Amino acid sequence: MIVTTFADTVGLSGALVKNQWLTIKAAASLLLREHPEGIVIDCGELTNVSEDGSKTFLEAVKDIQAGGSRIVVCNLPRQVLELIKTVPGVRSQLPIASSVEEARASFKLTLSAPPTDSDRPAAENGVVVPLMDGLDPVHAVRIAARAAFGTNSPIHLVYLLEVGRSVALGTPMPEREAAANAMLDAATVAARELGVAVSAHVERVRDAQEGALAAIKNYKAGYAVLCVTPAAALEDRWSEFASILLHKAQCDVLIGRAAITSHA
Repeated sequence: MIVTTFADTVGLSGALVKNQWLTIKAAASLLLREHPEGIVIDCGELTNVSEDGSKTFLEAVKDIQAGGSRIVVCNLPRQVLELIKTVPGVRSQLPIASSVEEARASFKLTLSAPPTDSDRPAAENGVVVPLMDGLDPVHAVRIAARAAFGTNSPIHLVYLLEVGRSVALGTPMPEREAAANAMLDAATVAARELGVAVSAHVERVRDAQEGALAAIKNYKAGYAVLCVTPAAALEDRWSEFASILLHKAQCDVLIGRAAITSHA
């Protein structure tokens, strides 16, 4: 097997017939210094991968995620992809993209990182705004700005991107990621127009309700704002979501929707 590097990408070529992560790790570590958000492993030139060789990817995912970064594998030959599906633990934990470009787009999705231990004190008592398809980003920001008025509390926009348990949590999802980015952009613009401090990021979660509660806890929020669109207001899932926040969120909770118009 031959290992090459370019920009944020590790290229593999030849046969991968045993666990070669220690060989690849040195090159990957160098790339991660320049690209801490994550790196791509391009497998387009692999000619053969054995079951033992496929464990290279599992080792890579565990190692890189433990360091707080992401890894996405792309351009897997069909026969390699079929093999990976049969190896316990590999397919469910390995984020796979169809191309280098798709993987890079996924890395760029996060607008700003979630809080770290060093910056959490400054973020305490802010307003967490969970966002998903069916929620109203602009009206939620307006409500959040009122909650933050007079305290200079920041607004934390958290898009909850649900990922099915059958695939790795970091798997790129181009269409859904684009929708998440558009919603975060709209909410960020609205917050800045109101003159409030704002951060925004995507949180990949298995369950949106659990993800919202975790974000509220991690940010040590003073408020949480859940705002549905008029069209979605009658959907049972949002009634359940609101109930979970009202019963379990350890902060003030505001539930809202914009006024219904004759066109709604």
